[in-house]
Amino acid sequence: MKRKKTKIVSSPSTDTALNNRAYSGFLILALIILSLLFSNHISNGDLSFKDDPGNPLYDIFYLYYNEDTHKAKKMLRNLFSNPEYRQQAIINYGLIQQYEKKTGEARQHFEMMFREGERLSIIYLFSLTMNRYDTSYLDLLKLIETRESDMWLEYEKGIYFLENNNLQAALQHLSRAAEMGFSSVDLLKSERGFSKISTIQEFNDLLKKIKKNKTISLREKLKSDEFYYNRNKPSGVSRQIKIALYFEKTRRYDRAEGILLSHINSKIPFRDKSIALYAVARIKAKRGEKEMARKFIKRFIHHLSSKEKDNTGYKKLMQYFYGDIIRNDRYLKDIQQ
Repeated sequence: MKRKKTKIVSSPSTDTALNNRAYSGFLILALIILSLLFSNHISNGDLSFKDDPGNPLYDIFYLYYNEDTHKAKKMLRNLFSNPEYRQQAIINYGLIQQYEKKTGEARQHFEMMFREGERLSIIYLFSLTMNRYDTSYLDLLKLIETRESDMWLEYEKGIYFLENNNLQAALQHLSRAAEMGFSSVDLLKSERGFSKISTIQEFNDLLKKIKKNKTISLREKLKSDEFYYNRNKPSGVSRQIKIALYFEKTRRYDRAEGILLSHINSKIPFRDKSIALYAVARIKAKRGEKEMARKFIKRFIHHLSSKEKDNTGYKKLMQYFYGDIIRNDRYLKDIQQ
């Protein structure tokens, strides 16, 4: 029987509920907390794909969306006792509960995983929190609080108390955030409760302290943490190749190709060389240089079959999927190999 491939619904970027605009603010905060709070605790596995082409969740979700939801959920529950797939199974089961509007059951499964050390479950917990100013939001902040507090947690607590008219508690938490390095005056002024304390002298003194703080921007922090988190994973790539891929996307082919070719001809990790070979093949195909595109796609395939070591898991995955990837690439699918 031919194995059916389908999407495992555990990625916040693809799940329907998490794409809703109402959740956007919470996802941003979830990323903040994941990046700044739990950078040393994120699990080694990816909830949506654990470097495992034989992952049983593919077939389970195909069954759920196309044939038998009851049987699919039963199969998913059976994986709860499987050490290899337990975390993925429970998170995905929670997402099914959320999809079926069983919020309480979903929260129970997400919290279970969080307490077992799966920090990525925070994203899903935030997706259930509809009101940033409700008591359930403060409960969630307390759940994720570590022994050593964090400026973003203190900031969010301050905003919670500000919205609930406890100005003294709000100032206390905002002051702690400032002491820990919080520096965004513009963000604070954009909060809808800002006018409640803008005329208080203690708050104006606090604003002066915040203006003196100089920290790396959140965007840069997230980019940096994303790079270091993925650098030894199949989905990672070197900074220079990432720049080249951006140039390809923006049709600056000469600049992209120059970077990629220089890397192909130097000693770089297996994963990065493979990505560079494939990208050059695409660029050649986009330019109508079919013979050159064919040459580089052959080099790409030959490289995958080489004995060169790969410590990221990329090689194993790509050997399994590369045929499908090429067949579905609008620029390379017609290139004869």
